[in-house]
Amino acid sequence: MKLKALLIGSLTLTFLSLSVNANDDMTTYSTEGYCLIKKSGESTGLLKAYAKKLGVTPSQSACKVFNEFVMKSQPKDWDYKGGKPYPGSALRLSPSQIKKLKASR
Repeated sequence: MKLKALLIGSLTLTFLSLSVNANDDMTTYSTEGYCLIKKSGESTGLLKAYAKKLGVTPSQSACKVFNEFVMKSQPKDWDYKGGKPYPGSALRLSPSQIKKLKASR
């Protein structure tokens, strides 16, 4: 009986551990995200932390090209379909972020 309880406890802890790791794997870091954060004027500490998670610091020229692409591809009347900041984006914006963006137009 004790062995069965120990086995169930062990399996439960293993499952919880896997669940926590699975949630960590769901976070996506991208050059796109880095460039958007940089353009928004966030602190250098946040940029450094993001670059560390990304595994590389995107160059200024890469961000410039990306920002030009966004400006050209985002229709003036874009309504953030699917929470995307521009067509084809991998990022998803929260409703509060979309509200702030619409208010800033």
